[in-house]
Amino acid sequence: MSVTELPFTILSSSSKTDHADPTSRQRPIHMDILFKSAPVHLHAIAFENYYTANLTILHATSPPSSSGAASWTPVVSDLQLMADPHCEDDAQDQHELFERHFAASFKSHEVTCLRFVLLQPSPLWKEHALKGLRCFSVAPRGLKPLAAGESRVEAPVAGSPDSQLAETFVAELLNLAQLAQQISRTFAELGPSRSRGSADRGAAQYCVGEWDDLYTLINE
Repeated sequence: MSVTELPFTILSSSSKTDHADPTSRQRPIHMDILFKSAPVHLHAIAFENYYTANLTILHATSPPSSSGAASWTPVVSDLQLMADPHCEDDAQDQHELFERHFAASFKSHEVTCLRFVLLQPSPLWKEHALKGLRCFSVAPRGLKPLAAGESRVEAPVAGSPDSQLAETFVAELLNLAQLAQQISRTFAELGPSRSRGSADRGAAQYCVGEWDDLYTLINE
């Protein structure tokens, strides 16, 4: 099983909130993304929530333009991200969406452009967004990478054993990525503060596991 992260470009975003207008916080904001090698097979979407209460994801076969509006079809409709929009207990949780979460009519192997519609009806929070948005494609091991514009019909069918295995694999991959980020932040916080250009005499560097981070111990 091979997992590939899908690169994309953010086309537009209506993430600005008019704080002078209390009703503007209750209006949905949106973000449009275009996959660079579209159309692609979309297997999973991962992100960290930031005070968004409900999320709707739409798909269009062509990006929106000034000459005409795109025709949007549902991928995920009104997904609840916060149990209570006025309570921040789960406001910054990590979320993973897989093909089994997508609408039955959505063709996940022919994806071009997505629109993320974010809603937060509570007036308590100054802003809401999605952070660290990542999209993934999954294919059986040994298949050649797709060229731009190609689609792959051999992709795992939603609900099949291969698809369930792919979900587990992607989820574990995301958990490891989160762990790596946490370890990196921890070492950044605990490491000694040294001014740029200062002498490194008496310092010993150690590579921690297989991470790229180097942790320096200062021998006083």
